[in-house]
Amino acid sequence: MAGKHPDSPLIKKWKYLRLREDGTPAAGTFSGWPQTTAEVTLMDPCCGSGHFLVAGFDMQVEMRMEEEGLGEAEAAEAVLRDNVFGLELDPRCTQIAAFALALAAWKRGGYRHLPVPNVACSGIPVQGQLETWLKLAGKDARLRAAIERLYQLFSNAPDLGSLINPADLPQNEMFMASYEEVAPVLEKASKMSTLLKI
Repeated sequence: MAGKHPDSPLIKKWKYLRLREDGTPAAGTFSGWPQTTAEVTLMDPCCGSGHFLVAGFDMQVEMRMEEEGLGEAEAAEAVLRDNVFGLELDPRCTQIAAFALALAAWKRGGYRHLPVPNVACSGIPVQGQLETWLKLAGKDARLRAAIERLYQLFSNAPDLGSLINPADLPQNEMFMASYEEVAPVLEKASKMSTLLKI
């Protein structure tokens, strides 16, 4: 923002922003950065109760209002929907972070229905019995091996949380299906979770 809009009045509000004598950001400017605030994604993989998310939300609301000419409520909803994301191990903290973002949005335009904040709990372990999950793979041995590996991996979710990336599973595709093959089965499981009690 400061590099692309050096005359913006918002720059004076950011007391922690360090500038060189020529007015450019001390951190430099980078051609690969997004061209607009709408393209900027703020992701806090350990968001706690959302303090960093709310601070980033407020900054991005101001920037989108300035860049796009949006009203305060419209900018708040756009940022909530498109720009701010958080993950947290603790389910209660996840709820608090989502509420903190909603409250920040309500302060900008009043109480109204909002887009669901992009805050998720990454610390919920896999539910149900392994045998139930394996039934989803049918008789496909490679798919069963991959599902068993994911089941074991997500059993550690309360400790590992957002460090788990199922697409990065070490695997020998001769004996274990790739994540792309397993993803449709997991999607099916999420739709059937109440029926299967998983």
